[in-house]
Amino acid sequence: MRIATLPLLIAATAPLAGCAYLPLAPAVADIVASGRNQYVYTADELPKAASEACRSEAYRYGRFMSIDSVQLLSQTTARVHGTIQYTNGTRSFGCTFRNDGRIIDFDR
Repeated sequence: MRIATLPLLIAATAPLAGCAYLPLAPAVADIVASGRNQYVYTADELPKAASEACRSEAYRYGRFMSIDSVQLLSQTTARVHGTIQYTNGTRSFGCTFRNDGRIIDFDR
């Protein structure tokens, strides 16, 4: 009698282990993998978003000083030029930002 309850017990606890949700795994993996910024900036928003993102990236390399210029390369890409201060002087940087929120190039 106790052996007959074993399959019922296994069937009842399988969803708790995640086995019942296996068909949903690809969808969940896509959501987790694309967990980055889902917002797409318009051409009007792009210069400000690019300067803010590149300013944050510049802080990683030294004391940020200024944004010198922001150029729209296309409807989806902007190029930011600025200056970073180091302990031994200043240095220019260039940063390319895409409208999906990603920095695709940072030159210092």
